[in-house]
Amino acid sequence: PIPCVPWQSQTSGQYQRRVHGDLEIPMSALQERENRDNTDLLEYERKVLLDKINTTIETFDNAVAELRAEKFKLNADLQSTKMKQVTLYHELQILKEFESREAELTKKLLKCRTAKSAGGGGPHGVPRQTDRETEGDPTMARER
Repeated sequence: PIPCVPWQSQTSGQYQRRVHGDLEIPMSALQERENRDNTDLLEYERKVLLDKINTTIETFDNAVAELRAEKFKLNADLQSTKMKQVTLYHELQILKEFESREAELTKKLLKCRTAKSAGGGGPHGVPRQTDRETEGDPTMARER
């Protein structure tokens, strides 16, 4: 008689080999077939998951590359806009200078016109020569 010892099990796939003392009970053909089928199924699921992971990684890498390209374009646009802003600022400064210079010249013109209408003279109160006075003078004719 075999001594009464509780069953021990060792894991081998989904099913277990049962050991009773030194006696090992082999798996049946059905158990081995189910173990192989289960292993094949697990390998297939692993392959599917790895393919899905690789596809996700590739999609992510492509999205990052597209974002990087868009970032470079936006940085170039930003730099271009900054340069335009600087150019427009300088143009504004030049226009302000011209505006102040124009205001000065307008004041001078108004002053000259006022002086001319009041006393009839050229700029700075100097009377002008008329065309009749300069007809005989060849140096004055060249200056006109």
